[in-house]
Amino acid sequence: MYLEGGMPSIQKEFVMSAHQLKVVFEQFPWLNNHFGALKPYLSEAMVSRAGVETLELRVGYVLEPITESSFRSKIFLFDRNGELISTVHGKKWYHRIRDFFDLDQPGIFRPTGKSLEEALTELGERARACAYVVLVVNHWRLVVFREPKGRTICDLLKEKEQKDADDEERAREEIRKEMLS
Repeated sequence: MYLEGGMPSIQKEFVMSAHQLKVVFEQFPWLNNHFGALKPYLSEAMVSRAGVETLELRVGYVLEPITESSFRSKIFLFDRNGELISTVHGKKWYHRIRDFFDLDQPGIFRPTGKSLEEALTELGERARACAYVVLVVNHWRLVVFREPKGRTICDLLKEKEQKDADDEERAREEIRKEMLS
């Protein structure tokens, strides 16, 4: 279900019923304030618990010059009350011009900005307030990632940092063993 860079795969064939869409917006009423204008265009809205893999999400795009399967993604961070904390930014428009004309590899996910992990790290203490991460792909998909049960999104960040440190230590130990043998 995920492409390179943690982007959900794009499968536009899935079309939600109006009732399903209504349920997602009722579950999180604050979505109406920020994304209500997208409702007529959304063909998919879903809710998922955030996991460590969610930290790999990046803003970016896939450019398919021949087909209509091109997409752009944006990421928004919200607190428990649905107030916007921050957005995960991509490159400025003038930096994307070069990428647009670089069509040697169509269909490849092109990250244009920070990962969610990098954005949360830069937020520092403000990241503690993050309870929801909303991914918007074009105007047809909206994914709400909520906090894992009994943990926070910052807890996921700490878990990933610890796992990365453990992996690095294991790699060093393996190199040390190989050098001694």
